[in-house]
Amino acid sequence: MDSHNSNGSGVQALEPLCQGAAQELVMRSYAIRTVNRYKRVWEHLTDFAHAEGLPSEYTRELALRFEQAYGLHNGEMLMLGQQWRRHLVISLKALDDFASTSTIARFKVETTGLRVPVGMHQVLREYEQYENGQHRPGGATR
Repeated sequence: MDSHNSNGSGVQALEPLCQGAAQELVMRSYAIRTVNRYKRVWEHLTDFAHAEGLPSEYTRELALRFEQAYGLHNGEMLMLGQQWRRHLVISLKALDDFASTSTIARFKVETTGLRVPVGMHQVLREYEQYENGQHRPGGATR
């Protein structure tokens, strides 16, 4: 039985699941700022479940209802205190991955075939090296 599983039925208690997912992000060396962004979304998800009178258990249906209620709409301007909604989709994806696999894979953006302005080539290369773990502070590479 997984440590974030509330019982043998496969139903996962929401708060322990979120705590386990946050620990997984830390273990995978996500920046603390990123971990906090994800956790903020998950706190809102938990609050949403409570406010809706739903069980404090993770389901994809709960995540979908939450996304429908709080997901961004094209052109929507966020009000003060609503910036967490920018990270809603990716945070829910990470939580769903953790719920089903007990791990969270780093998200990777495929840049092959993108038209990148010449002035951005060096910055993009440096970022790719950083994401691939080839960059060390001070400009040294492995």
